Amino acid sequence: MITGSLKNVDFYSGLFPKAKKGFDFLKEVSASTDNKVYELTDGIKAQVFTFKANPPSQRNLETHDEYIDIQFIVNGYDIIGMKPADECNEVLTPYNKERDITFFKGAPNYSIKVREGEFAIIFPDEAHAPASGDSDRESKKVVVKVRKDLMGL
Repeated sequence: MITGSLKNVDFYSGLFPKAKKGFDFLKEVSASTDNKVYELTDGIKAQVFTFKANPPSQRNLETHDEYIDIQFIVNGYDIIGMKPADECNEVLTPYNKERDITFFKGAPNYSIKVREGEFAIIFPDEAHAPASGDSDRESKKVVVKVRKDLMGL
């Protein structure tokens, strides 16, 4: 996982130039951006949505095989539980190729708090449980999906 701030997004765009359209989208999004899926280019899409967090005990770990996530917080914050994917042994929902997702039972090893204006880049070998924490808050986020070959993986 890589975490960073929108202030430094051009640095990460330079590290992963084929994902530039995804990083550029983050610079354009605001609280007034419509909640929907945006097709940015071949292999890159962004979903903007508002969510209410769930208690960590109600979140499942998930992995993606073909895409990396760039999870950006527009407003509010998110607590994302993390665990190496190879430590996830109990499949809850088998791999869904159309959605590129597998769900696992189990608790994260640690959690990070991603605040407004910050992002987390989550790779296929990292299981994650987003939208965890206090259920009385609402936050808006963007999840940019970048096909892993565009990131050099």
